[in-house]
Amino acid sequence: MGSSASALALLGGYSRGFVIDAITLAREAEPLLRFAAPLAAAGLSPQSRWRLISPLLEDELRAVRDQAFNNLLPIAGADPAYRT
Repeated sequence: MGSSASALALLGGYSRGFVIDAITLAREAEPLLRFAAPLAAAGLSPQSRWRLISPLLEDELRAVRDQAFNNLLPIAGADPAYRT
């Protein structure tokens, strides 16, 4: 993983607002940053994670879609409202 993507993946423990802004920007960035975005969202509430990461389920790269799916799967498993 590139240094920017590694830094993004490590953001989960920082200020919620900062993490949300970084993930929002990363969703439109290079593939490695899009791949790291779900990792950065791990510490957010399920609602925030779903809102920020679910657009990556439609990413052009399968690795990004898989990463988003794996991050969101526990949310969908715990709450039937997210299963669609």
